[in-house]
Amino acid sequence: MNSVLLARLWWGYFVYLLGLTHITMTAAR
Repeated sequence: MNSVLLARLWWGYFVYLLGLTHITMTAAR
C-alpha cells in the first residue's frame, strides 16, 4: 500500500475524531 495514501487516511481519520470530540464536548456543555 502507498505510504502517502496511508498517511492521508490516518490524518483524515484523526481530524474526523478530533472534530467529533469537539462537537460532543460543545453539545455536552
